[in-house]
Amino acid sequence: MSLAIEGEGGLICHNFSEKSRRQIAEKQAMGVKAPKDKRNPDAEYQAAFYHLVGGGYGFPCSGFKQSAIRAAKLLDGITMTDARQMFFIEADERDTTGVDCVRIEGNAEMRTDVVRLPGRVADLRYRPEIRDWSCVLRISYDEQMISDEQIVNLFWRAGYQVGIGDWRPEKNGDFGRFTVSDQEALSLAVA
Repeated sequence: MSLAIEGEGGLICHNFSEKSRRQIAEKQAMGVKAPKDKRNPDAEYQAAFYHLVGGGYGFPCSGFKQSAIRAAKLLDGITMTDARQMFFIEADERDTTGVDCVRIEGNAEMRTDVVRLPGRVADLRYRPEIRDWSCVLRISYDEQMISDEQIVNLFWRAGYQVGIGDWRPEKNGDFGRFTVSDQEALSLAVA
Protein backbone atom coordinates (compact mmCIF):
# COMPACT_ATOMS: atom_id res chain seq x y z
CA MET A 1 0.00 0.00 0.00
CA SER A 2 1.14 3.54 -0.69
CA LEU A 3 -0.13 6.29 1.59
CA ALA A 4 0.29 9.96 0.75
CA ILE A 5 1.13 11.88 3.92
CA GLU A 6 0.95 15.63 4.44
CA GLY A 7 2.54 17.39 7.41
CA GLU A 8 0.40 19.51 9.69
CA GLY A 9 2.95 21.91 11.07
CA GLY A 10 6.71 21.67 11.08
CA LEU A 11 8.82 18.52 11.31
CA ILE A 12 11.90 18.97 13.50
CA CYS A 13 14.71 16.59 12.54
CA HIS A 14 17.52 15.68 14.90
CA ASN A 15 19.87 13.12 13.44
CA PHE A 16 22.58 12.04 15.86
CA SER A 17 25.67 13.49 14.18
CA GLU A 18 28.91 11.64 13.53
CA LYS A 19 30.68 14.21 15.72
CA SER A 20 28.41 13.37 18.68
CA ARG A 21 28.94 9.65 18.13
CA ARG A 22 32.71 10.19 18.03
CA GLN A 23 32.67 12.25 21.25
CA ILE A 24 30.71 9.55 23.08
CA ALA A 25 33.11 6.85 21.86
CA GLU A 26 36.12 8.95 22.95
CA LYS A 27 34.57 9.57 26.36
CA GLN A 28 33.92 5.86 26.85
CA ALA A 29 37.43 4.92 25.67
CA MET A 30 39.20 7.49 27.83
CA GLY A 31 36.82 7.39 30.79
CA VAL A 32 36.65 11.19 30.78
CA LYS A 33 34.70 13.75 28.87
CA ALA A 34 36.25 14.66 25.54
CA PRO A 35 37.06 18.36 25.12
CA LYS A 36 34.41 20.37 23.32
CA ASP A 37 35.14 22.01 20.01
CA LYS A 38 34.03 25.55 19.28
CA ARG A 39 30.38 25.39 18.18
CA ASN A 40 29.44 25.87 14.55
CA PRO A 41 25.64 26.40 14.31
CA ASP A 42 25.49 25.84 10.54
CA ALA A 43 27.45 22.58 10.80
CA GLU A 44 25.18 21.38 13.64
CA TYR A 45 22.11 22.30 11.58
CA GLN A 46 23.40 20.38 8.54
CA ALA A 47 24.37 17.38 10.69
CA ALA A 48 20.83 17.17 12.14
CA PHE A 49 19.34 16.35 8.69
CA TYR A 50 18.96 12.84 7.35
CA HIS A 51 20.79 13.59 4.07
CA LEU A 52 19.88 11.04 1.41
CA VAL A 53 22.64 9.46 -0.65
CA GLY A 54 20.94 10.57 -3.88
CA GLY A 55 20.37 14.14 -2.63
CA GLY A 56 17.55 15.71 -0.66
CA TYR A 57 16.54 14.65 2.82
CA GLY A 58 14.49 11.99 4.48
CA PHE A 59 13.19 10.73 7.78
CA PRO A 60 13.83 7.24 9.21
CA CYS A 61 11.30 4.55 8.28
CA SER A 62 11.51 3.42 11.90
CA GLY A 63 10.15 6.79 13.08
CA PHE A 64 6.97 6.37 11.06
CA LYS A 65 6.64 2.73 12.14
CA GLN A 66 7.14 3.53 15.83
CA SER A 67 4.54 6.28 15.59
CA ALA A 68 1.97 3.86 14.13
CA ILE A 69 2.86 1.17 16.69
CA ARG A 70 2.26 3.68 19.49
CA ALA A 71 -1.07 4.61 17.89
CA ALA A 72 -2.09 0.92 18.00
CA LYS A 73 -2.48 1.30 21.76
CA LEU A 74 -5.34 3.71 21.04
CA LEU A 75 -7.27 1.23 18.89
CA ASP A 76 -9.35 -1.74 19.95
CA GLY A 77 -8.13 -5.13 18.80
CA ILE A 78 -4.46 -4.37 18.00
CA THR A 79 -1.76 -4.48 20.65
CA MET A 80 1.52 -2.63 20.24
CA THR A 81 3.40 -5.93 20.38
CA ASP A 82 1.29 -7.41 17.58
CA ALA A 83 1.49 -4.24 15.49
CA ARG A 84 5.31 -4.51 15.36
CA GLN A 85 4.97 -7.71 13.33
CA MET A 86 2.01 -6.77 11.12
CA PHE A 87 3.50 -4.08 8.87
CA PHE A 88 6.76 -2.55 7.67
CA ILE A 89 7.70 0.78 6.07
CA GLU A 90 9.71 0.29 2.88
CA ALA A 91 12.69 2.63 2.44
CA ASP A 92 12.87 5.06 -0.45
CA GLU A 93 16.59 5.44 0.09
CA ARG A 94 19.30 5.37 2.74
CA ASP A 95 20.82 8.41 4.34
CA THR A 96 24.56 9.03 4.27
CA THR A 97 25.01 7.06 7.52
CA GLY A 98 23.08 4.00 6.27
CA VAL A 99 19.68 4.66 7.91
CA ASP A 100 16.66 3.51 5.85
CA CYS A 101 14.58 6.62 5.13
CA VAL A 102 11.38 7.86 3.55
CA ARG A 103 12.02 10.82 1.22
CA ILE A 104 10.59 14.05 2.65
CA GLU A 105 9.54 16.92 0.39
CA GLY A 106 9.36 20.38 1.93
CA ASN A 107 11.15 23.60 2.83
CA ALA A 108 13.73 23.51 5.61
CA GLU A 109 14.77 26.35 7.91
CA MET A 110 17.25 26.47 10.76
CA ARG A 111 15.73 26.83 14.18
CA THR A 112 17.57 27.64 17.38
CA ASP A 113 16.07 26.16 20.53
CA VAL A 114 17.00 26.37 24.18
CA VAL A 115 17.00 22.87 25.66
CA ARG A 116 17.49 21.66 29.21
CA LEU A 117 18.93 18.24 29.77
CA PRO A 118 18.40 16.52 33.13
CA GLY A 119 20.88 17.82 35.68
CA ARG A 120 22.45 20.28 33.24
CA VAL A 121 22.28 23.95 32.42
CA ALA A 122 20.48 25.33 29.40
CA ASP A 123 22.05 24.68 26.01
CA LEU A 124 21.28 25.66 22.41
CA ARG A 125 20.35 23.24 19.62
CA TYR A 126 20.45 24.10 15.93
CA ARG A 127 18.08 21.84 14.02
CA PRO A 128 16.15 21.84 10.76
CA GLU A 129 12.43 22.41 10.76
CA ILE A 130 10.83 21.21 7.55
CA ARG A 131 7.67 23.15 6.76
CA ASP A 132 4.95 22.27 4.28
CA TRP A 133 6.31 18.74 4.23
CA SER A 134 4.91 15.64 2.60
CA CYS A 135 5.93 12.11 1.71
CA VAL A 136 4.58 8.83 0.40
CA LEU A 137 4.80 5.85 2.73
CA ARG A 138 5.16 2.46 1.07
CA ILE A 139 3.78 -0.04 3.54
CA SER A 140 3.98 -3.81 3.30
CA TYR A 141 1.66 -5.72 5.62
CA ASP A 142 0.16 -9.12 6.33
CA GLU A 143 -3.37 -8.95 4.90
CA GLN A 144 -4.43 -11.92 7.05
CA MET A 145 -3.50 -10.03 10.23
CA ILE A 146 -4.47 -6.43 9.48
CA SER A 147 -6.80 -4.81 6.95
CA ASP A 148 -6.34 -1.83 4.63
CA GLU A 149 -8.76 0.09 6.83
CA GLN A 150 -6.77 -0.65 9.98
CA ILE A 151 -3.49 0.40 8.35
CA VAL A 152 -4.95 3.73 7.24
CA ASN A 153 -6.55 4.27 10.64
CA LEU A 154 -3.26 3.51 12.41
CA PHE A 155 -1.41 6.11 10.36
CA TRP A 156 -4.19 8.68 10.67
CA ARG A 157 -4.11 8.30 14.46
CA ALA A 158 -0.30 8.22 14.50
CA GLY A 159 -0.21 11.56 12.71
CA TYR A 160 -2.87 13.17 14.84
CA GLN A 161 -1.95 11.89 18.30
CA VAL A 162 1.68 10.71 18.25
CA GLY A 163 3.66 12.47 15.48
CA ILE A 164 7.30 12.07 14.45
CA GLY A 165 10.52 13.97 15.15
CA ASP A 166 11.40 16.27 18.04
CA TRP A 167 8.69 17.98 20.08
CA ARG A 168 5.95 15.75 18.70
CA PRO A 169 2.60 15.41 20.55
CA GLU A 170 3.76 12.21 22.26
CA LYS A 171 6.62 14.27 23.77
CA ASN A 172 4.59 17.32 24.87
CA GLY A 173 4.92 19.26 21.60
CA ASP A 174 2.89 20.19 18.57
CA PHE A 175 5.45 19.45 15.85
CA GLY A 176 5.68 16.41 13.58
CA ARG A 177 1.94 15.95 13.17
CA PHE A 178 0.65 14.62 9.84
CA THR A 179 -2.46 13.38 8.11
CA VAL A 180 -3.26 10.87 5.42
CA SER A 181 -3.79 13.15 2.41
CA ASP A 182 -4.96 10.39 0.07
CA GLN A 183 -8.74 10.89 0.18
CA GLU A 184 -9.47 7.44 -1.25
CA ALA A 185 -7.38 5.76 1.45
CA LEU A 186 -8.76 8.08 4.13
CA SER A 187 -12.31 7.09 3.21
CA LEU A 188 -11.36 3.53 4.28
CA ALA A 189 -10.50 4.62 7.80
CA VAL A 190 -12.90 5.07 10.65
CA ALA A 191 -11.51 8.31 12.08
